[in-house]
Amino acid sequence: MGRGSRLILLLILLLIVIVFTIEFRAGAPQPEWITVNELADELNHGYVTRLVIDETEVQVILTDGSSVLTRKERDRTLVEQLLDLGVSEEMLSSDRVQIEVKGPGLMSTYNLIPLLAAGGVGTVLGAVLMLLAIRAGYFRGRLNP
Repeated sequence: MGRGSRLILLLILLLIVIVFTIEFRAGAPQPEWITVNELADELNHGYVTRLVIDETEVQVILTDGSSVLTRKERDRTLVEQLLDLGVSEEMLSSDRVQIEVKGPGLMSTYNLIPLLAAGGVGTVLGAVLMLLAIRAGYFRGRLNP
């Protein structure tokens, strides 16, 4: 099998992986979202056992074991928002609700999302394919005639 055939096979396999990844993500169940006002109601009724805060996204673990998501304001803490919505400090105490704050992850450290948005996935995919072609030796002999 020649180098060109191997490269074409590699590109076809890469395309298959991309298609399956997109299909898998589309078929995954989507989480339920609630508003911060609804979260305040859930807290006041004692239905919340844990809050996991990851920047502006908050995972809410309910007493029945299920979880929902909500978003908080970027410039205010979630506790401030909930207190403003009438949740008592007693309902937010550590013996009633565990509050976990996650640190910034790899994506926020290197901030790759704006890079992908500005350049587009096609640009990144094109660069990857070009590097694979160079690595496979596809351009050997074509660059220096």
